[in-house]
Parts: sequence; structure tokens; C-alpha cells
Amino acid sequence: MKLIASLILLTFAFFFPTDCLAQSFSLSISPPILETMIQPGKRIIYTFDLENHSPGPINLIAKIVPFEAEDNQGHIRLILNEEPPEFFSLLNADINFDQPFSIGSGQKIQLVVRIAIPQNQPEGDYYQTLLIEQSSPKVPLENLSQSLGVVGTNILLTISESGQPQRGLEIDSFSIPNAYFSKIVDSFSIVNFDLSLRNVGEAFSKPQGSIFIRPEREDKSLQEIKIRPDNILPNTTRKMQCLEEPCSFKPPRLIGSYQANFEFVLDNKKYQSTISFWVFPLKITIGIIFLLILLFFFLWQTRQKRS
Repeated sequence: MKLIASLILLTFAFFFPTDCLAQSFSLSISPPILETMIQPGKRIIYTFDLENHSPGPINLIAKIVPFEAEDNQGHIRLILNEEPPEFFSLLNADINFDQPFSIGSGQKIQLVVRIAIPQNQPEGDYYQTLLIEQSSPKVPLENLSQSLGVVGTNILLTISESGQPQRGLEIDSFSIPNAYFSKIVDSFSIVNFDLSLRNVGEAFSKPQGSIFIRPEREDKSLQEIKIRPDNILPNTTRKMQCLEEPCSFKPPRLIGSYQANFEFVLDNKKYQSTISFWVFPLKITIGIIFLLILLFFFLWQTRQKRS
């Protein structure tokens, strides 16, 4: 079965229930993301609230679809040609995976999902999406390919016997993209920070950290910029965002030297990276120099004509 990929935009960086609109289709699912850890041989049950905000009843299909990271912005790609793990099942009496069901206008139902891990299941991360897809009632069951709308919940599942999977993060890059020569920022510009982290561990991580800005040779910070604790999947790099976007700093003085120190703690280990930079009225200075050159040239031309 194929899905219409252009209708799907699912990320695991969101934290609130999301509505998906397609013509008269309006459906919400919560929670929009599930992060869980379970031991081999154990089972767990979760409930997901599904509510129809559409003006009429809609026909839906629930399915489990694996996903992977698509880019460093937090977007994901559904792996449509891969079979999901067999340890997901629905406990609803009248709803099964990959089978159509209906939900009335304004109706709210619960999908009860059981995750039962076999005893011999390899440890590691398993990334799935609980996908709720709307299909036309005129489409026969053997050809459910006409998707009208879709919502989903991303499931980040870690299977670990010890409950302590190996985690590891590295600072891939920390820079000021609008700096000249990587060190100088115009005094009338905002200092923007670009930060990327790479997951070198075996399980997804959600770093908590901050960028501290202080004048050079001073200990007191002028500003703390907290990064958003987004999930980073293993063997991927993610560009981090800040809680109060954008990740920027407005220099208080026209001229000065500063340090920006990014730090975070993972499993009681501290990581940090520091940037030193100058703020200087560069554009005004260049403009003044240009005017002085023009003035010098004008005076030289005037003196040449008189002589």
C-alpha cells in the first residue's frame, strides 16, 4: 500500500497535539510523541486520544510505519517499504491495524496500543509512527491508496535490558554565521549562533544546555540562551534551536570583545565549546574610510587643476 508522501509532515520536535487539515478533514491525536524504554520480554500499554473536529464522520485506517531522520532540522522520513515490528498491536475490540474504521463528527475515541517485546529481541532503538490515515469510503479494501489526510504520533522506543543504554553526544559545530572572518560582528547587527550536535551513542538523546555570553576577561555572564531539548537520533546530526528563538545576542556596546560558551551535561559528563568574537562598527567605519578616500581624491583633483 502506498501513501501520498506530500501529505505527510511529521516531526518529533513538537510537544502539543496537532490538527491536520485537508479539505473537510480535521483530526487531532495526542500525545503527539511517545518516548519509552522497555526490557526484552516485557509488555506495556499506552492509550492515544483521537478526536474528529470535522463537520462530518470520517473513515480512517490506523497503521504502524517505521521512520528515520530525513535532515538535520528534525524532519523525518516514513519508510513505506519496510514492515513494522510485530510487537505492536491494538487492543480495541472493534479496531485493528490496517483495517478501516469510522469516527463521528465531534467524537473522541481512544486507541489502546500494546507493545510486547519478545524475550530474544535485540537491544536498540526502534522508531515508529502510529499513523492515522483518512481514506475514501469508495475505495475497495484491496486498494486503499487514495489518502485524503493524515495525522500521526511518533514513537521513540528503546529496548534495553539494563535500562541504561549507551548515550553519547558531540558538538559537531558551534559558530557565528554572520561574523566576518569568523570573529568580527558589526555593532549594529545581531550576533547569531549556529549550533549542531551529533549523536554518537546507541540511543536517542535529548540534551539540555545553554549558551552563556560574557565580556572577555570577565566572569559574569551577560545573557544565558537556553537551547530547546530536541531529540537527536543515533548516527545523526541535528541543528539545535533555542527556547526563545532566534539564538542571538544584541551587543550592549559599539566596540567590545566577548566569549560565547555553550555547555551541556549528559550522564554526569560536561561538554562545552567556546567562541571568542569582537563587535565593531564595521560598516560605518568602511563608509567613513570610503568617504575620506573620495574627499582625498576630490581635493587632489582640485589641487591638480589649480596647478
